[in-house]
Amino acid sequence: MEKFKKFLKIPTLCCTTGLFVVLLIALIVMSSQSYSRGTYVGEETVFGAKIKIEMNLKDDSNVVAGVTSIVGSTTEFEENELKYKVTDGEIFTSEDNGENYNRFGKIDAYKISVSSDGYSMTLTNKSATAARATIIVFMVISLAGAIASGIYTILSKKNI
Repeated sequence: MEKFKKFLKIPTLCCTTGLFVVLLIALIVMSSQSYSRGTYVGEETVFGAKIKIEMNLKDDSNVVAGVTSIVGSTTEFEENELKYKVTDGEIFTSEDNGENYNRFGKIDAYKISVSSDGYSMTLTNKSATAARATIIVFMVISLAGAIASGIYTILSKKNI
């Protein structure tokens, strides 16, 4: 039991503080990326038609874009493989194999904001958002462990 009490003092404080710092660095690096690979998904209802757009950023230049539209009981699905590039926080797509690029919207690590003809839609990268939430939860847990270990260390020194 005495070994466990010694472990609760300085080693636990160091481990939990180190874990917090590592997770904080991971969160900063992830949030500062210009975009995340993976699938960005957005849904919107326009004039009674439900439109769902999925963009899967596969590698550094290829994206698979799928558009599903539901009007009444009719469902249409269209999928295209496009070229893309990201410049200054904006994503550009090309249907003609990289010859001419058109602005699609603003992009960051978690979402793409699209606005066209007075309509706007936000596509969210759910895997990046879930990773961010997981990192934040573990940061809170490690910070709570560091605080608890620090309090225990201070209280045990006062009792000696």
